[in-house]
Order: sequence, then structure tokens, then C-alpha cells
Amino acid sequence: NDTWPGAVDIPSADFQIMIFDRWGEIIWTTTDTQAKWDGAGYPQGVYGYKMRMRDPCNTENEIVRDGIITLLR
Repeated sequence: NDTWPGAVDIPSADFQIMIFDRWGEIIWTTTDTQAKWDGAGYPQGVYGYKMRMRDPCNTENEIVRDGIITLLR
């Protein structure tokens, strides 16, 4: 894929994605469910991410996911 994340079809209330470099510094963040990261200006490598949002089925709950993205050119 040329951008990340793929289609995000959820309510935008309390939505946030953060991408981190290998030192844990935030290099990209958004609260827009339609925004995409293309890795422009960053070297190939592994980057961490954290995504948080309100549970669409129970808005009192927060869903948090984290993982890695491998950027290849």
C-alpha cells in the first residue's frame, strides 16, 4: 500500500492515530479518520503506531491498539 491506514470506517469521535520513530518520538498524528500517512521524508524502517477510539457499540469504552508498520520504498 502507498498509504496507511487503509479505509477507516468508524465514527470520528475521540479517534486518534500516532506514529512513532524508533526512539519513541511522535512523527505523525491525526484525529481525521480519512487522513493517511505516506511515509514521505522518512527512511525505510520499522515504525510503531498507537490507535485509539471510542467503541462504536458502547461509547463509554475506549479501544486502544498498537503495533508496527514497516516502511519500504
